[in-house]
Amino acid sequence: MNKDDRSPSDLDLLRQEVLSGPPEAALPSLLPDHWLDQIAHDLEMSIGDGAGTADTQTSYAVAPLVLIIHLLCGKADCSHQEISVMQMLEYFRCYEIEIALEMLNRRTNLKAESATLETIFSDRTVMIAEKHLEAFRSRGHLNLMN
Repeated sequence: MNKDDRSPSDLDLLRQEVLSGPPEAALPSLLPDHWLDQIAHDLEMSIGDGAGTADTQTSYAVAPLVLIIHLLCGKADCSHQEISVMQMLEYFRCYEIEIALEMLNRRTNLKAESATLETIFSDRTVMIAEKHLEAFRSRGHLNLMN
């Protein structure tokens, strides 16, 4: 299957598997692999280079949008929030970066510090290290600070 042939996320399944949990469940580091891949695809098709028509973009944008809102509700009272379209676009871009960082964590020998509910959507500094170096440091075999 061509990646562009994949359908947008199944919102009922997303609600059952992720949105029924606490806001932290929408953090990229806590998403199951299949949701991480699907949301990365949805983001690519809605705001990335794969974006097509306005209708297609909207269809693919819904799942990332509800995950972003789920996270925002965990950060602040959601009974009434006003978010500008430009701010929402910035949240999409931040979420896209966090998804990519988590894919890096799971699929390479690099380890990036994962976002928490407190740090997601903030202008945070991300620490990145090679996993095998991290393991040596934790066992006391490598000290790069001296």
